[in-house]
Amino acid sequence: MVTANARYRELTGVDAAAADRISIYDAFPNALADLTEQIDSALRGAMPPGPVRIPFQQRDRRRLIETTFVPLTDESGGRGLLFAGNDVTEREELRETLSRSVAQLESIFDVIPDSVRVFDSEGVWAAGDCVESLDRISGNRVHVALGTHANKQGRVLGTNLGGGYATFSGVVGTAVSKVCELEIARTGLREADCDAVGFRWLAVTVDSTTRAGYYPDAAPITVKLVVEQRTGRLLGGQIVGREGAAKRVDILAVALWNRMTVEEIALLDLGYAPPFSPVWDPVLIAARKAADAVRTG
Repeated sequence: MVTANARYRELTGVDAAAADRISIYDAFPNALADLTEQIDSALRGAMPPGPVRIPFQQRDRRRLIETTFVPLTDESGGRGLLFAGNDVTEREELRETLSRSVAQLESIFDVIPDSVRVFDSEGVWAAGDCVESLDRISGNRVHVALGTHANKQGRVLGTNLGGGYATFSGVVGTAVSKVCELEIARTGLREADCDAVGFRWLAVTVDSTTRAGYYPDAAPITVKLVVEQRTGRLLGGQIVGREGAAKRVDILAVALWNRMTVEEIALLDLGYAPPFSPVWDPVLIAARKAADAVRTG
């Protein structure tokens, strides 16, 4: 018999209360056939030579659990096993995430010195709507035709042509617009963009008001955040609402630029007064909700 704890039930999907003692066959419904001999050996007191990897089926994907057996004897002389487990799949997924982040950073630092030069054309520079820019989130080169970028790139180009040194550090894809009284804003990656790059993401949406709810002319605002799983790093955001909604996207743009997590964003010291914001700004409410989702996710 074995005792199932909360983490074990999460990994295996075994339906058992925390204190339930269940049979070894129920505990390992998807174990390899040759595991039986090793379990019997451990119960007889002969430890296996090292960790034994056992595959489990969790929800819709296969997970690999690395398990070490430890034989136990209770006061009545009954024998059992203690299973010390490590989620190998989880560890490998985290390693992939870290490797991807390192590669993105290397890409950023590799591209910045040539940020407004034409590749394979020595002495030729380009700026404005005709060029690709570095996406600081994905590490890819993207075409984002905005006057803000063109102006900065022109300044960088002129500085270098004049004998100085300057670089264009990339973009995060921030944009605002207005349709009648409705303000719309976005920055960073959308869900489809995250899938294309390979990020594991989650998204949260909150509804709030642009001012304190009791203040005259408080208008509705909706904030959506896209966040990297496990790390909680902000990947993108969208805002839609009435007067005072769109420019809140600048908070998210600065957070993206500095690779902030939603935990950090939720603690930002933003300005507050009833004519301008609720006590908890809608962006902070969304960040707090996203942080909770990362912790429980």
